[in-house]
Amino acid sequence: MVRHGLRDRTLSSADALRRDLGSVRSAVEVCAARHGGNLVAELAVRVQVSADGVGERVTLSEPSSPALITCVTRAIQSRRYTPGPAAETVRHVFRFRQG
Repeated sequence: MVRHGLRDRTLSSADALRRDLGSVRSAVEVCAARHGGNLVAELAVRVQVSADGVGERVTLSEPSSPALITCVTRAIQSRRYTPGPAAETVRHVFRFRQG
């Protein structure tokens, strides 16, 4: 639950999933550094997570090397996410440190 002024509002399952995806940012950043070629600033992905919180499908929005796709998929699927009432698909942009 998030406090917003005097009102409480519950995070939507998509918002919760985006927040949870932040926990694998460092692993995805390692993938980008090792396999991303000239990728330096960000990587957009589409992630489908089951109602049980299992990462089922990961799609990178830009054409990418098979090694990058495999690495990012493994990083995202390495954890369980907040369960929701149904499967959820979200777009998420991982932003990385530069320099």
